[in-house]
Amino acid sequence: MNAEKSILNQRSYRHEHCSHQHSYHQLVLPLHGGLVMQIAGRENRVEQSRAAVVAAGETHSFEALGENAFLVADMPVEMSPQLASLPAFLDLDETLMQYVRFIRRQLQTDQQSPLIQRQILVLLVEMLCQRFAAVRPDQRVFQARSFIERHFAATLSLDELARQVNLSPRQLTGLFRQQLNTSPGQYQLQLRMEQAQRLLRQGQMSVQQVAEQVGYASLSAFSDRYRRFYGCSPREERSKPGLKKG
Repeated sequence: MNAEKSILNQRSYRHEHCSHQHSYHQLVLPLHGGLVMQIAGRENRVEQSRAAVVAAGETHSFEALGENAFLVADMPVEMSPQLASLPAFLDLDETLMQYVRFIRRQLQTDQQSPLIQRQILVLLVEMLCQRFAAVRPDQRVFQARSFIERHFAATLSLDELARQVNLSPRQLTGLFRQQLNTSPGQYQLQLRMEQAQRLLRQGQMSVQQVAEQVGYASLSAFSDRYRRFYGCSPREERSKPGLKKG
């Protein structure tokens, strides 16, 4: 699809039965009237507060029910890959329907701005995914996690980590939170602190050596992080009863 082409339009459908597929995801949002749609073998009515999601390459058919109007978003796959994880038919709550009505008003006042349309639709997709998407394991999250585990003591920027798995920093952070309930930075910090605790409890290294082993050149920065993470200082950790003393 042309990046400058409007991806959001208000459409009315004719009464004859039509069937086709396309190379982009499509989101059909009800305004008034209805459609009978069949998507991937499932048939349902798109009307009132029920929307439809057609994944790229999915054969679908539709037939209008009387007079109708819908907001239709033709969204490039790279813009909204997570749409493919949503059910074909979605029952929208009042909050989502209010946002649909807002989109319609925005379209009427700013119909020629693809950039604003994209921003509006990205937020809508995020809202839909929060409510309806099933959490599916993503191989890229596994790859990013493995990279962090291998290099947890190194200085890793989010940009660098995202490049390793061909995602944007925002996409990587979102997937990480969705699947692991944490951010890449917090996951790295957890690995550093857990390793530091193991080394401190072994008692074979000085606190300075432990700090360096887990990626901290500054002893004070390490101690501050450790205290905030575990509620005690590294020296207090080493002095706990029953631990080996180096």
